[in-house]
Amino acid sequence: MTLDNKRNIKYNMTNLNKGHFMENKELIVKHNSLIRSRYDYTLAELRLVITIASMIQADDEDFREYSVAAKDYAELMGADAHNTRKAVKELGQMLLSKPLQIPTTGGFALVNWFSWFEYKDGMIRCSFHPKLKPYMLQLQEQFTKYRLENILRFKSAYSIRVYEIAKSWETRGEFEISVLDFKKMLGIETKYKLYGDLKRKVIERSIREINSLSDIHIAFKEKKLGRKVTDLVFTVKPNLPKSQNFLVNKRAFVSYMRKNYINQTLFVGMGEKANGKSAKVEIAISEDGRLYDKLSTQDFSSDRADKLWSWLFEKAKRGELTVLNQGTLF
Repeated sequence: MTLDNKRNIKYNMTNLNKGHFMENKELIVKHNSLIRSRYDYTLAELRLVITIASMIQADDEDFREYSVAAKDYAELMGADAHNTRKAVKELGQMLLSKPLQIPTTGGFALVNWFSWFEYKDGMIRCSFHPKLKPYMLQLQEQFTKYRLENILRFKSAYSIRVYEIAKSWETRGEFEISVLDFKKMLGIETKYKLYGDLKRKVIERSIREINSLSDIHIAFKEKKLGRKVTDLVFTVKPNLPKSQNFLVNKRAFVSYMRKNYINQTLFVGMGEKANGKSAKVEIAISEDGRLYDKLSTQDFSSDRADKLWSWLFEKAKRGELTVLNQGTLF
C-alpha cells in the first residue's frame, strides 16, 4: 500500500507523562458499535489507539499513515531508553494479536485496530484497519464524540473503557447493562469471578477517576435476583463546576460555552430571517466560537449574535438552558 508521506502526522506525547493533559483538545469520534465492542487492552495500548484516533480529521475519506514518538510509550510500559525498541515491538505484537469484537446485525466481526505497525527512527508508524472506516470516518449518526484531554489523565485502562461506554449513552442520561455484558465489553468475563472484586477494582475505581478528572459524572445502582447482583444501572450527567462560576457574568458564560459546547445544539425555535419572515432556527457554536444556525449553516451577524448570547446567558441563569441539563457536554 502506498502512503502519502506528506500527510504523515508526527505527534509527540512528551506532555502525556508531565501532566500537561489539558492542552490536548483533539476530538475522538467513534461509532457507538465500536465504543461498545468487546476488547481488553492495557493502559498503554488504549492510549495509543485513542491518540491515533484523535488525528483523524472530520473530512477524511480514508485512513492515513500516523506517527507518534515511541519513547513516550516505552515510558508508559515501564521500559528505559535502552529498551524502547523491545517495548514498542511488544506493544505492536499485543495490539495485533488482540482483535476487538464488534457487534453486527445477526452476529459480530473480529478486526484489529491497525492493519500494520512499524517502528523506525524513534517513531511508531501505523494505520487503522480499512474495515474500521464505517466506524471512524465521516460519521453522521449513532456516534460518540469526546476530547482527548478527558481520558489521558486516567491511570486505569478500565476507566477509559467505562468512560467511553458511558459517553455513548450520555444523551439518554441513563443506561442499564447486565453484569455479564458489562464484563464482556471490557473483555474481562473470565476475571473477577466475585462481584465484590469487580465492583471494587473496576467499577468503583473507574467511577472515582471519571468523576474527578473528566467532563461527566457517573453513578450506578445494582439490581439483584435474590442476593445476586445481575444488572447495573448507570446514570450519566455533565460534570459541571460545583461553583457554577461560568454564570458569574456574560463573558465567563460565553467563554465556558465556547470551550465545552462546540457544535452542540443550544436552542431550537422560531427566528427571523433577513427579509423579516419567521423561520425555524437551530442555534449552535461553530469551531471558531461563532453562533450559527445549524439548519441554514449561516453565521448570525455580530449584532444579532451579541443579543443571542445575552438571551442564552439569562436562560442559563434561570436554569432554562436545556443543553446544560441534558448531559450533552462535548
